[in-house]
Amino acid sequence: MAASEQYKQLLEEHISLINKGACETMNIARGEAIKAFLKYGIPSQKEELFRHIDIEKIYSPDYGINLARVSQSTTNDVYRCSVPGLKTQTLYVVGDTPQIGEGQEGVEIMNMTQFTNRYPQLAQKYYNRLAETSTDGTVALNTALAQDATVVYIPDGATMKTPLQIVNILNSSTPVMVNRRLLIVAGKNSSATILTCEHNLSESATLATQVTEIYAGENSQIEYYEIEETSSTSYRVASLFAQQEANANMIIAPISLHNGQTRTNYNVTLSGKGANLNLTGLAICDNKQVADVYTNVHHSSSHCESNQLFKNIVSDEAIVSMTGKVLVDEGAVKTISQQSNKNISMSQTARIYTEPQLEIYADDVKCGHGATVGQLDESALFYLRQRGIPEAEARMMLMLAFADDILQRIKLEPLRDRLRTLIENRLRKEDIKCAGCTMCK
Repeated sequence: MAASEQYKQLLEEHISLINKGACETMNIARGEAIKAFLKYGIPSQKEELFRHIDIEKIYSPDYGINLARVSQSTTNDVYRCSVPGLKTQTLYVVGDTPQIGEGQEGVEIMNMTQFTNRYPQLAQKYYNRLAETSTDGTVALNTALAQDATVVYIPDGATMKTPLQIVNILNSSTPVMVNRRLLIVAGKNSSATILTCEHNLSESATLATQVTEIYAGENSQIEYYEIEETSSTSYRVASLFAQQEANANMIIAPISLHNGQTRTNYNVTLSGKGANLNLTGLAICDNKQVADVYTNVHHSSSHCESNQLFKNIVSDEAIVSMTGKVLVDEGAVKTISQQSNKNISMSQTARIYTEPQLEIYADDVKCGHGATVGQLDESALFYLRQRGIPEAEARMMLMLAFADDILQRIKLEPLRDRLRTLIENRLRKEDIKCAGCTMCK
């Protein structure tokens, strides 16, 4: 059975059970999402934006889905994800169920049912409003299947004093699919730092889909970091949608240290005058891993600035792909936009695809893009070897230096230091896990 038909049948047979496990806000959005999924379906490799990853194959297995919302629990002795020197508030999402604890002063952290009950108008205003504009069938399917969501609400003028760390966990002995949602609403003059960590203990193939929506109000300051540390049997399809109002500043920084096959989409609209975006990412892939990234940055207002920098280190038979689009609307004058994708190939069998795109309908703008694919600098390698550094160590040092541009864009110093250690361990093919944790490989 084709992947799209498989999920169409699942929705037809189990829609009552799906609705029963969710709140009204999600169920209202579900109806339109099902119509969109029936229209778009699962993307095929024949489609231009998906030609480097087989999404249909990823969705084809007969995954189990926890539609009955059977309760799941965590064991802190096993699931431990921490950043030395960084105090965070930790929220675990087991499968696709957020384990909601206490909030912070001035900041509310809820599931979607709680958000709907406390703020019904806000829930209706924000949930799925950015995502519903997508023509990607995977986004529509996530909305059609999702039964809960993590909601972070930072009211006007509020400051998140302690960074929030969201730890996504999968642990299954059989194939399983989870559908996660994250909604972040930041009001005027607010600020927040959020770190999401993706982990997988599962013995079988798993598929994690996620849709994240971020609303950055006027003059808000948002830092959003993602770290992927999963396994070779992990499949992940994630889409992030963000909207920035006037003078909103946002950092979005995804770091993929270990995965199976991952497709991530970043769709950001700078809709208010003076908005500023830094979108930066790093992927380290070996064996037969696949990391496919698509970015769509939309300048719809004047005097906005966006900077994109993505770097990849690829070896063995791994595949990385980066397609980045910048759209500048008519009237979005004084736009400044820079887009760069830099790649290092460590083997002849690795594959790297890069396609930067600019679409400009305004005058008086400064926009540029560039992409490079190469190998380690042989002269630099020779220089280090001449000073007694073994070749393997010299290569690791050069790769770490290559990644440093990305690390320097991370404002949280403890996180930056921790990532440097994890990246070094990854390049040495050593463990990348937190002390005392049995979760990561």
